[in-house]
Amino acid sequence: MNALFFNESTLHKIYEDKGKYNFFYQLIKTFYAFLISFVIMKIVTLFSITEDNIAKIKKDSKIKKDSKIEDKKTKYIHSLKLKYIIFFICMILILLFFWYYLSSFCAVFINTQVTLIINTLVGYVDSLVYLVIISFIICCLRYCSLKAKKKNKKYLYKFSKFLSEYLI
Repeated sequence: MNALFFNESTLHKIYEDKGKYNFFYQLIKTFYAFLISFVIMKIVTLFSITEDNIAKIKKDSKIKKDSKIEDKKTKYIHSLKLKYIIFFICMILILLFFWYYLSSFCAVFINTQVTLIINTLVGYVDSLVYLVIISFIICCLRYCSLKAKKKNKKYLYKFSKFLSEYLI
């Protein structure tokens, strides 16, 4: 994502700075790339995570032993296989596109390679810091829910569960 934010003004700024890395100028672009990557990852996990459906089918099959549940199970397994095949094909195509884009970009703009690598590392550190902060907040909320009065326990726990589902 960082390479997509390298436009004419960014290249000109790198030229003005004589190739030196301008952290504060690049930080905003790195943050935008992080946000877009986060949204894309949430969409991908929404379509790829299937634990709830598998648990529901497993629970239904333990309760009842009839042919409808077995048919439902085989249909779900077939749709799951198809879903994963489509998912892997799409991911491979996206990876190939980004590989081609980055190799072309770095071949044409040789002097921006260092800045691109530093932006990528800063984006990676941003994502790690984000996860640590959100995880710490969730842990604090769960700890407080254990220590809170009976009335507030449920709300603090539900809020921490909401944060863990949608922000991590």
